[in-house]
Amino acid sequence: MQEETPAPVEETPAPAPAPVEAVEETPAPIEAEEQPKTIPFERFAEVLAERNQLRDEVASVKELREKLEGVDTERAAWSEERAFMQAGLTNAEGVEVARFLYSKIEGEKPAIGDWLKSPPPAVAGYMTKTETAETVPAAPSVDANKGTTATNTPTTGQALSAEAIGELKREAVKTGDWSNYRSARENLLASIRAAR
Repeated sequence: MQEETPAPVEETPAPAPAPVEAVEETPAPIEAEEQPKTIPFERFAEVLAERNQLRDEVASVKELREKLEGVDTERAAWSEERAFMQAGLTNAEGVEVARFLYSKIEGEKPAIGDWLKSPPPAVAGYMTKTETAETVPAAPSVDANKGTTATNTPTTGQALSAEAIGELKREAVKTGDWSNYRSARENLLASIRAAR
């Protein structure tokens, strides 16, 4: 017996796709809402001017901020310098030592003026004693409203001592009335001329 071999199956080619016809796409009509919007030149110029003005204002604000930062830095430097001077630290080397030691404080730093009230020995050697308001004696109060009449008005032709002239001058300086001093001076000069 012979074996039967299956018959070969013929493959049929797939049908070719239908030719695509070139279709011209016509643009859809532009509706009123989709029409390109135009900006009038006047409005464009106005917006451009506003933008330029805002750019200038921003630049001036930045410049002012930089100046303000400079002022803050300068104020802090002056505050530190004042604290050094109030503590009696005027030596440049001492100031540098104090700044170095102050910068090495870890954690929360006290105000530099407070820190200089009890300075470390390395800084204390540079400090000089300063006179505070407590150690400086108060000036004696002057009763400025005594009037302008002198208590010892010289008489014409009377000889005056140097002490009397000095007293009249001090009184004139204190009260601001120089008339008694001038008349006494005239009398003194007249008596010197008469003695010659």
